[in-house]
Amino acid sequence: MSVQDILSDRILLVFLGILFLYFTSHLAWLLWQSRILVEKIQDFLGRGGNERSFEEDSAGKSLSRAWTRYQQTFLEPQNKTEEEAEAYFTESAVVGGALNLRYWKAVPNLLVGIGILGTFVGLTLGISGFETQSVDSVRTSIEGLLSGMATAFVSSIAGMALSLTFNIFEK
Repeated sequence: MSVQDILSDRILLVFLGILFLYFTSHLAWLLWQSRILVEKIQDFLGRGGNERSFEEDSAGKSLSRAWTRYQQTFLEPQNKTEEEAEAYFTESAVVGGALNLRYWKAVPNLLVGIGILGTFVGLTLGISGFETQSVDSVRTSIEGLLSGMATAFVSSIAGMALSLTFNIFEK
C-alpha cells in the first residue's frame, strides 16, 4: 500500500481534514486571544495599574479579584505584606477570566479523540467488507482490510501529532 493509495481514501481525507481544521482554527483563536490579552495587560500596567483603571479595563477585571484578595493581606500603615504575590496572581487569575482555560486544556484530548474515532471507523470499514467464501474473495478482502487499517492508523497518528503540536503552542 503506497502513500498515493492512502491519500486516495476519501474517509481518511475527511478525518484528516476535520483534524486539521479543528487544530488550525483553535490554535489561531488561542494565539489571537492570547495576544489581545497580553496587549491589554501591558496597557493596564503602562497606565500604572491603579484601582480605577481596574474597573475600566477588561484585562483589569480578570485581575481585580486577585488584586483585592492580595491587597487584603497588606498591613497598615506601611501597606506591606508578608504574602507572596505569585500565590494570588496565578495563571487562572490572570488569564482565566479572559480565556476558558479548562476548554483549552481539553483541546489536545479532543484531537486524540477524533484520531481514535478515525481508527475505529477505518477498522470497521475494513472488517465490514471481508469475505471468506473463496481464496480469491479473501485476497480481495485483504486489500479492503489493509485500506481500512491505513485509514485507522494514519488518522490516529495525525490526531496524536496535532495534539502534541497544540500542547507545545498552548504551553
